[in-house]
Amino acid sequence: MTHLSSSPPVSSIRQVVYDRYRRQARRLPLHALVEVHEPMGGTGVTINASTGGLRVAVDCLLRPGDLCLLTVDDEGWPGVERARVIWSQDVRDGCIAGLQLLTLH
Repeated sequence: MTHLSSSPPVSSIRQVVYDRYRRQARRLPLHALVEVHEPMGGTGVTINASTGGLRVAVDCLLRPGDLCLLTVDDEGWPGVERARVIWSQDVRDGCIAGLQLLTLH
């Protein structure tokens, strides 16, 4: 089952602009280990990355709107990230989720 964020946007116009940008952002493969520290512990892998986010497969359940603290284990990655779950899809051993990065680099 796919879950989409139902939290009301600050501005519906701002949300539409963000959604268009997010969908048009170039995604690059990124194969790295990821550890979710909050809201619950879990591990997994990144699938791809874009300017503002990650798609991950993890062994814990994340729901849209969850705020996450995670570590990405990749040489080119700065380390601990704060992210918001935008969407998630349940899979047998956890979920696949789209994360909006909140940490500024």
